[in-house]
Amino acid sequence: MKGSPILQVSNLVVDFHTPHGVARAVDGASFDLYSGETLGLVGESGSGKSVSALSILGLLSPSARVVSGTIHFEGRDLLQLSARELRAVRGKEIAMIFQEPMTSLNPLFTVGRQVAEVVRHHERVSRRVAWDRAVEMLRTVEIPDPERRAASYPHELSGGMRQRVMIAMALVCRPKLLIADEPTTALDATIEAEILDLLSEMQKKFAMSVLLITHDLGVVSRRASEVAVLYSGRIIEQAHATDIFMAPAHPYTRMLLDSLPRLYQRHARLAAIPGAVPEPDKRPDGCRFGDRCPRVTAECTEEEPELEMLAGPRSVACRHRLMSGELL
Repeated sequence: MKGSPILQVSNLVVDFHTPHGVARAVDGASFDLYSGETLGLVGESGSGKSVSALSILGLLSPSARVVSGTIHFEGRDLLQLSARELRAVRGKEIAMIFQEPMTSLNPLFTVGRQVAEVVRHHERVSRRVAWDRAVEMLRTVEIPDPERRAASYPHELSGGMRQRVMIAMALVCRPKLLIADEPTTALDATIEAEILDLLSEMQKKFAMSVLLITHDLGVVSRRASEVAVLYSGRIIEQAHATDIFMAPAHPYTRMLLDSLPRLYQRHARLAAIPGAVPEPDKRPDGCRFGDRCPRVTAECTEEEPELEMLAGPRSVACRHRLMSGELL
């Protein structure tokens, strides 16, 4: 028995107010993350992954608003916290790593000072103690010569080193939950592997839960214990990672997996999913994947399928879900 989830997002709805009207970026998304586990939140660009993550920490842009739903973290609904209460949670109990550290780090301050400021924001310690904690954290994330690097500015570090600094900032207060939003997108393959290995080591060291947001199913297959597939603002399948990769039940999940490159098919054409994720104001009637799905029927266009709990445990939103091992 897993017990209660450390993070439980239920029926989350997020709207963006634009000059052309209201765009619903997240439309009833629900997913659970249990203590010590890694949940991979996957989907194409425009599916609502990052918006869901930013909603958890109250970091949405001024044009966005959480319309309804709940986000429970250790029993507390984060959406009901005051701005002051949420600032106390953000960075200490829940931390986040963004995909591009150069836009997240302040170019005017040394990296050591920026890590130390996180400590001073959440704990009543002296500047000296905070600085020493920052240097030690830089050492923990395997930055060489951390005493000297702490005095460096972001532009003086490589992309991989800057991402390690971001990890140090996120973990310096030992959070219980880490949200990693496309943490290796801007890195080459070798550095990507190093950063993902580091995150796995830090997860074990600090006994954290991790919400890993990515479009890269290859990353998810090696790092996540659970997978939630997001499409056009809704979760359409969630299950144990092994079940997702061995026997996907939703046609969209199957097609995502079929589009992965395979070493034993080096000269074969990559499979592609026709069309694109629909714009929030142009979603089709019924199943929102219906206009791209090879199994669509008239029934699919009449009413949107609900997320249904199956054995496994697995949740799927599809009237014509795949049986175990079935191909499209």
